[in-house]
Amino acid sequence: SRQAFQELVEQVPEVIYTDVIGGSWQYLGPNIQDLCGYSAPELLNDPGLWKTIVHRDDRERLQTAVDALSFGDVLNIEYRLNTRSRGVIWVRDHGVVKQAVTGGERLLQGLLADVTQQKQVEAALMDSEANFRTFFETIEDMIVVGTPDGHIFYTNPALQRKLGYSPEDLAAMHVLDLNPEEKRQEAEEIFAAMFRGEQKVCPLPLAARDGSWVPAETRVWFGKWNGRDCIFGISKDLRAEQEAQQRFESLFRSNPALMALSSMPERIFTDVNEAFLSAMGYAREEIIGRSSAEISLFVRPQEQMLVAELLQTTRHVAGFELQVRRKDGAILDGLFSGEIISSQGKEYLLTVMIDITGRKHAEQNLAQERQRLENIIQGTHIGTWEWNVQTGETVFNSRWAEIVGYTLEELAPISIATWMSLAHPDDLAASEAMLEKHFRGELDYYDLECRMKHKNGSWVWVLDRGKVTAWSDDGQPLLMSGTHQDITARKQMEAELQQSEGRMRSLIASMNDMVFVLDSDLVFQEYHQIANDSLYQLPDSFVGRRFSEIGFPEPAYGLVMDALTHSMQTGNPTMAEYDLEMPDGRMWYDLHVTSFRDRDGRQSGLTCVVRDITQQKHIEQELKQQFRLQQLLVEISSTYINLPLESVASALQVSLGNLASFVQADRAYTFNYDFEQQICTNTQEWCA
Repeated sequence: SRQAFQELVEQVPEVIYTDVIGGSWQYLGPNIQDLCGYSAPELLNDPGLWKTIVHRDDRERLQTAVDALSFGDVLNIEYRLNTRSRGVIWVRDHGVVKQAVTGGERLLQGLLADVTQQKQVEAALMDSEANFRTFFETIEDMIVVGTPDGHIFYTNPALQRKLGYSPEDLAAMHVLDLNPEEKRQEAEEIFAAMFRGEQKVCPLPLAARDGSWVPAETRVWFGKWNGRDCIFGISKDLRAEQEAQQRFESLFRSNPALMALSSMPERIFTDVNEAFLSAMGYAREEIIGRSSAEISLFVRPQEQMLVAELLQTTRHVAGFELQVRRKDGAILDGLFSGEIISSQGKEYLLTVMIDITGRKHAEQNLAQERQRLENIIQGTHIGTWEWNVQTGETVFNSRWAEIVGYTLEELAPISIATWMSLAHPDDLAASEAMLEKHFRGELDYYDLECRMKHKNGSWVWVLDRGKVTAWSDDGQPLLMSGTHQDITARKQMEAELQQSEGRMRSLIASMNDMVFVLDSDLVFQEYHQIANDSLYQLPDSFVGRRFSEIGFPEPAYGLVMDALTHSMQTGNPTMAEYDLEMPDGRMWYDLHVTSFRDRDGRQSGLTCVVRDITQQKHIEQELKQQFRLQQLLVEISSTYINLPLESVASALQVSLGNLASFVQADRAYTFNYDFEQQICTNTQEWCA
């Protein structure tokens, strides 16, 4: 029988033991070594070893429980052991106190069972329950647990906070009491349908303690709570969602961009905003319930399909340019964005289109303008430059470099220092001064004629013109752009013209004539004179005034005006002679008028040369007087040839009268002079 007992002990998974309370082990099953790694002999021979094996945090609790045992008491305790090879394990110690046959000691006979796995499961369950309760306690959805007949026995803090009920209030309520009174009958019918699987959610609002309604979406199902049959209910507070929906609705309706909602995956329009209807020219009923293909919305449907496929993958697209067709057939350019959104368990495609038709037209116009500008630059052979005023970075075109005999590659690296190294040192100060004036706003443009050194060593003239195109917030120049035009040939022509004009002015200055230049409107432009008193008016009063405004007296005015007009109209030279009454007497002038033309061959002005011929006129008059006197004397002398004596007296009267008229006298006399006596006697008298 002892052998049978031993075999039975070895087959039992628990460790059988007998321990003298306050003493040592009397017996330990051999499977103690499987439990803790120490053999039965080791423990029997060392009474203190077991205490060291017990986990230090459990020793006092175990010792207290054992010390308190009396005969017939039952020990039932769980504690931890520090095993030799398995680490820390949990054991359940279950025994009964008996009296020893001899000696009367308290004997504790019992079983040691390994409950480590059970404790791990319990710990996991406790963690799971803690997590579950934490989830219930922290979730923002409202949770209610009730008996199968609907009486509430648990609610989470979210429900209490959002509806305003205390736990005591809720403990006395039915789940249907959470709905508004007028909605409870409907709620009961919906819950019944949900329990039958005919409906998934209850869309009815919940009633708060203050009487207000909280929009909610509720789901219910049967389950167990701590082993009890129960009803679970979870309600989602839709207030934030409805507020978001209202904000979305306001944004959707009033947005100036074209917006549309389409059901997925059918892509049927379910809503469009006013901007869409206005821009596309449709009435709402012509759009809702139809697809974009049915109204031929997209000009190139294949492009729209590619965007749609991308949207299916990424659920969001942005920045795609597509063309759409209005109801009247007009084409609009749109910048499209799209996103798949969810609402009440259904997916929709939200499409936003910004009308960029005007921008596209502007871009086309800008491209055409740029092409025209490029053509002009190419046609006019103008160099261009761009300058970052703050960093010194510059961009030149190839013509800029070509003007000074280089390629851009030869000038690299290019910066503002490139220009400064090529500019004439004498022109840098003028350039700097003009730039400062432009930066201060005193000049609309930077405009300077300057010299630059050509690769061959010569100096070329350029017209350097530019303007600031971007300013910083504090008013500092950022970017500037402009042009370089080769004006070397013009400057050479100007120099030659200056020399020619100098020679011409020197020639005119040496002339003893007055020279006037008039434009096509007969306005005096410039003059050259020999003396102020040779003119009718002072010279300064001539310039800038029309000929008709200077007060020339008749008939001189008419003679001169006819000559000027004739040359202006015909282009032929014209001459005129006129006289003016001057302070020192009458003056005579000879006028020569010659027209000149502009580059287009049109009559553009007159050159007038005026010569003072007063002295010439006086000489002519004297010569005429002498000739007349000679004729008169011949006539008188011829009168007395073969004249009878009786006719001499009357002939003398006629001769005296003719002589008096010639010298413009009122009386004429003849005298007889006696040289010896030196006496003059009047012998004949004529009176007018």
